[in-house]
Amino acid sequence: QLAAVVGVIARVQERFDLGPDSLRFHRAMTNLKSCPGTGVDFDAVKAAVESTRAELRGGARDARAINAWAGPESLRVRVQTDAVLRGWRGAGVRDAGARALDPMDAEPEESEMSDEQAFLIAGVTGTTRAVPGDHRGARDAELSPEVLTALRPHVVNLNQGRFSADGLFATSKSDVDALFDDHLTHAAAQAAANGQPLRILFWAHGGLIDEASGLRIAQLQVSWWKRNGVYPIHFVWETGFCDALKQILSGARQVAPRGVARDIWDHTTDLAVEALARTLGGGKIWSAMKRSAELAAASDGGATYVAERLLKFCQAPPCPVELHAVGHSAGSIFHAHFLPVAVGLGAPAFRTLQLLAPAIRVDAFKRRLLNHVGAAIQSLTMFTMKRDWEADDHVAQVYRKSLLYLIQRALEPERETPVLGLETSVRDDRELVALFGLGGHASPHEVVWSVSEATSGPGASTSRSHGGFDNDRATMDAVAHRILGAPPAVTFPDEAVGRGLDLWSRPPTLPPSLTALFAPASGNGGSGWWTPAIAAPSPAAPAAGAASPAPGGQRRALCVGIDRYPTMPLAGCVADARDWAQCFETLGFETGLLLDDAATRTRILDDLRALVASGRPGDVLAFQFAGHGTELSDLDGDEVGGTNGPKDEALCPYDIAQGAYVIDDDLAEVFAVLPAGVNLTCFIDCCHSGTITRLMVGRAGDGDGLDRRARFLPATPDMEAAHRRFRERLGGMRAAPQRSQDAMRQVVFSACRDYEVAFETSGHGDFTVRATRVLAGGVGGLTHESFQERVSAAFGDGARQHPELDCTPGARMRPLLAPLAGVATGGAASDGRAAAAPGAVRSAGGTAPAAAPSAPALAQALRTLADALAPSP
Repeated sequence: QLAAVVGVIARVQERFDLGPDSLRFHRAMTNLKSCPGTGVDFDAVKAAVESTRAELRGGARDARAINAWAGPESLRVRVQTDAVLRGWRGAGVRDAGARALDPMDAEPEESEMSDEQAFLIAGVTGTTRAVPGDHRGARDAELSPEVLTALRPHVVNLNQGRFSADGLFATSKSDVDALFDDHLTHAAAQAAANGQPLRILFWAHGGLIDEASGLRIAQLQVSWWKRNGVYPIHFVWETGFCDALKQILSGARQVAPRGVARDIWDHTTDLAVEALARTLGGGKIWSAMKRSAELAAASDGGATYVAERLLKFCQAPPCPVELHAVGHSAGSIFHAHFLPVAVGLGAPAFRTLQLLAPAIRVDAFKRRLLNHVGAAIQSLTMFTMKRDWEADDHVAQVYRKSLLYLIQRALEPERETPVLGLETSVRDDRELVALFGLGGHASPHEVVWSVSEATSGPGASTSRSHGGFDNDRATMDAVAHRILGAPPAVTFPDEAVGRGLDLWSRPPTLPPSLTALFAPASGNGGSGWWTPAIAAPSPAAPAAGAASPAPGGQRRALCVGIDRYPTMPLAGCVADARDWAQCFETLGFETGLLLDDAATRTRILDDLRALVASGRPGDVLAFQFAGHGTELSDLDGDEVGGTNGPKDEALCPYDIAQGAYVIDDDLAEVFAVLPAGVNLTCFIDCCHSGTITRLMVGRAGDGDGLDRRARFLPATPDMEAAHRRFRERLGGMRAAPQRSQDAMRQVVFSACRDYEVAFETSGHGDFTVRATRVLAGGVGGLTHESFQERVSAAFGDGARQHPELDCTPGARMRPLLAPLAGVATGGAASDGRAAAAPGAVRSAGGTAPAAAPSAPALAQALRTLADALAPSP
């Protein structure tokens, strides 16, 4: 055993270039532990590790050379380790004051650790632990490859009812097979060994949840469920409903005053919002979301395949199996399709079905689920808010009641449609009154009204919002209690509580299938008055001496920066994207940011399509990308020119591990529909040159102490194979639009020539640093050609990269980032600021209110509202 441990330690230290002092025994971290035993001598183990490392290097360096390990990294590790040891010995631990000894439980459960304890163990102090699922920043809600790998045995990802092959997390039939054949089989064996049944929970989130949020819900819950003896399976079904709804409601934000009495809302702006939601397609969006749940349970749907595998698994289990289901909000609609299919195939009865604030219509509940209650669904519980709390909720701070009221009064085809989660709908229905044991009726099924007097136990719920049930400790502990038949051994974790509080503060990002619903009607003469009026920072004042941005139409930009690649990570792309965003905002642009794990292929293309589709004559658009580039085999035979042979040039999104690349064909397809009269300029800080494969990619520098990295990812055979599989899943190779320089409608600045390397140095792209410095001086008088010349000159003589300008010959002398000459503009806000493009995420940095709509836009809005409110003839 000792030899094996020594070998592992030596290999870890070698792999990560750690010094000998990185090794610590557990007993050195607490005076109540003796691990690994008093018979094991630390100095002897350390010497054995050093000797093993020398052997691993084939004798090239002897063990004594390791002791020469020094420098800043050595000092950092030594100081950090000493701080950890002092903390564990009680010196400076703030939560307990000065203490000489650790508590007897020197290794608390992870969920019970304080932030200080967690980071003390990791050797990091003075930091606040990020709450998983918080959407305030990409790094606060990290869905790393490690997290996604851990979720794979517990998540089935669906898109429009089918297994999702795109986005952050793909699911295939083979993944579901592995879930049942490997993971559930192993869990069943463990349950049998413990004399326990295998409890399987099927969780369906609400329709307000996008893919990333659904994955984060699973991330927060999976470990907690497993520690309580429950095996969770989360259906993540991408609907886009939340973002679509926010897109609709943003048009009403301008008319939603604050500080008025509750009944004023009921008779004024809430009525207007309901009318707007109906007029602007809210019912279509809601119907499409319900259709997504229905498709999942179709004969070829993903949920049906899960039900088929469940039946097969339950036919010969190694231990008793209990089935349970929980549906939150529209998740009740999902389960109204999934459960009948599972039961119809012959799966065992579900012990419990628990619905949290269910958004299903009462008639749909009766038609699809009620007949199963008491038989195939042995116990039914509903958690939902009392009517006064429902009325105190809000939707995006615009509609001053809960989402269930908006569904009832605007999104369902008939106004005042009874919805199961509304107290008024339940109490007005005699059958439901009897079902839930209200009015003196006896029933094994019940409803738990929030906010309850009890704060713990199976009848507790303290959620004060529609979206808050799945991150309310009292509710979640009660749900677990009803599954287990006893209080959960581990209560709902602190880091999961409050996860959904900022749901409505996130700007909308729509998939292309929904974006069209918000496009202005042809001939309306404007840019679409319902484009999102998202609060955004006012543009910064131009630098001293800088020319003001040219007047004209609206100005929008999308900035993308990716550092955290699964291989060959970079260090300056996120910083570059933020610098570009700040630069664009100074020039009057409304700017969106996609950083790290938010910058998936789907998201980049969706937001870029939305940016292009939002353009109107006179508008100025910009797209910036900082990250890895690569070149891949041309699969459709359209690459016949270029210096690198038949290759597709590609941008590398965050999810390249799935073969998801943004190739030049994708961009050509997006740019082909750029509206006439719209100026689009791209700034690409990466490279696609195959000659980079001969260089040391990601190297530390040239002996000058600088961190210098090349922004190119050489395509390996595995990358090529994943790319081919991904393209095949997209439905074959589509012919890209005809491309030639003469046909270009966009202007593209590249960081280097196609046979050169684009570098970043010390955390910033070399091209970005020089280009943004030129822009900071103002764009007045700059043409595309003169801008390229100034940036190139900033590299100096003997430069290793030379920025390129790609556009039509006639565009070279056009003004930089200016409306096209001779184009009539329209739809611009009176102060020159632009509304956010559909799908754009505003950059952080302020909360100033959005600009008021222009007079024509407001007139159009009032006409639409008047038409909606007018009585039918």
